[in-house]
Amino acid sequence: QATEELGLPCILKPRMGSGSRGVVSILNEKDMKKNISQHMKTKGEDDSIVEKFIQGKEFGIDGIVKNNKFYLVLIREKIMTPLPYRQEIGYFAPTDMKQEQVNKTKELLARCCRVLKLDECIIQADIIINDMGKPYLIEIAGRPAGLNMSSFFVPYVTGIDIISEGIKLSLGEDVIIKNSREPKPLVCHFLNLKKGYVVGLPKREKLLTYNIVDYKININIGDYIYTVREGRDILARGFIATTGSNINEALNEANRILNLFLTGGCSQHEL
Repeated sequence: QATEELGLPCILKPRMGSGSRGVVSILNEKDMKKNISQHMKTKGEDDSIVEKFIQGKEFGIDGIVKNNKFYLVLIREKIMTPLPYRQEIGYFAPTDMKQEQVNKTKELLARCCRVLKLDECIIQADIIINDMGKPYLIEIAGRPAGLNMSSFFVPYVTGIDIISEGIKLSLGEDVIIKNSREPKPLVCHFLNLKKGYVVGLPKREKLLTYNIVDYKININIGDYIYTVREGRDILARGFIATTGSNINEALNEANRILNLFLTGGCSQHEL
């Protein structure tokens, strides 16, 4: 009934879910029954929410609120799974977002902080910018981003240790709220591999020949790789972080490394 009232396409999600658990997109009548069934199987005991589907790019936002004023620290563009699922499989920065969209994003988050009375804290938010350039809020919280975004990603790109700045903010001390230098390109990509058994893993010596900043590999030969539908399907596998002279070089480097992970066969070897 809710999908009929809101109309298609729409998003179906648990009311209190996290890590994209149970989140599916219902794009048309043909896939409705299958996708609702998938949602019901994975949402747990929670209630469900139906939301309007917004076509566009998804971004993670890191910022600081001080004296009731919002300061933008970093915009991270997300790399997402194909629809109907909506799980991020990577991030990169800096983005090519136009200044007009940056300004609209800052205005939106500043309004949200005022309404929610968020002040003297770090801000983490997720937004979608639609095809017309309008930002929509997905979620916002007065805390640092997880998944090593605050402890690794933000400091590397911006030069700002946002965790330390958040602690100083809580102590009433002066904080750094502007980038100290030009942003460094960085891609953090989780191990989004083709479905099948792992038959090939890159050796450390091979990885170090690439422009790699950091990595963690938690999969082994013989493990079975499932299609990514939610966070728990991929986050524990590990990640690779790459850089370059620009963000396109960093993205290409990440894709080249991901191609070293082989799945699907039954023979076992190392590259």
